[in-house]
Amino acid sequence: MIGTSAGGVEALTKLAQALPHDFAAPVVVVLHIGAEVPSLLPQILARAGPLPAQEARDGERLRPGTIYTAVPDHHVLVEEDKTLHVVKGPRENRHRPAIDPLFRSAALAFRSRCIGVVLTGTLDDGTAGMLTVKKAGGVTIVQDPADAVYPSMPQNVLDYVKVDFRLPLADIAAKLVQCIKVPCTTTGRFPDLEMLDMEKKIVALDPATLQKDDRPGQPSPYSCPDCGGVLWEIEDGDGDHDYVRYRCRVGHAFSPETMRRAESGAGGGALERDEDARGERAPLRPPRGGAAETRPRLAGEALRGARARRPRARRGDPPLPDGGGAAGSAEVRPRRRRMRVTSAYAYIIGA
Repeated sequence: MIGTSAGGVEALTKLAQALPHDFAAPVVVVLHIGAEVPSLLPQILARAGPLPAQEARDGERLRPGTIYTAVPDHHVLVEEDKTLHVVKGPRENRHRPAIDPLFRSAALAFRSRCIGVVLTGTLDDGTAGMLTVKKAGGVTIVQDPADAVYPSMPQNVLDYVKVDFRLPLADIAAKLVQCIKVPCTTTGRFPDLEMLDMEKKIVALDPATLQKDDRPGQPSPYSCPDCGGVLWEIEDGDGDHDYVRYRCRVGHAFSPETMRRAESGAGGGALERDEDARGERAPLRPPRGGAAETRPRLAGEALRGARARRPRARRGDPPLPDGGGAAGSAEVRPRRRRMRVTSAYAYIIGA
């Protein structure tokens, strides 16, 4: 399983050139691409090396020695029967396709026989997925950031995952061949399979799972930048590093870096910008340790208490001294939309 972003076409081309014609495992690739642009990646990779390449097709069984690339605007998942599932599920880290869903599903399907590879790219999509591969006992390989055109994606993996191999791009193909012929030894523990299966079903738009109240993690005080729903906080990590990510009820998921970008106002929704203007939003949780640690749930309780104490104006009342009345106010605050959990998931997700 290979994930990459910026600079990924060149990196994947070089990797495809180096793989042998008798490579004895399927290769599934996620490259961050735009939704409206047809992907030419299969043709590029097929011309670059000896292995055939094609877009992933829903229900197709994985074949050794074939490269499968994600379809634009769709996630690609691996089922436990070793077939592919192509679905237009909720965006993760504001990408579709995203790397994390593929890695999580492959770790569930292959366990210790899964190999995760993260190449050049920006931000941190793929870090949570690599954590899952590692915990499931699979092999984790990351391109050396010093060798990557865009180093932040592999560097984020190194910051949170005890990877098995940190290699320049030129050495990754040989390591893959070695791990296929003689399984590379790695230490790992099985993750919470129930939570992983739930997250996989959310991405796959499983109706029964979407209608349930259960969600991975704990409710946080944050709103989803994509749909305005409540975000659940999921504590991940390898025991030594704290990795906190977020997912809303609809299924939109955010890594720490993506969430920080949304919190800073880059691409955030109207509600988030409004709360920024009022100074009501709590900061993202700092790393554990020291007196600086602040639980977001405590911040959320303080926020709810402040709102409960705020004077409520009625229609026709004169403006409050601070200009916050319902009539004659200079500022009209947007109301939080109440969303019903219905079959409209596909509409919300596709927005």
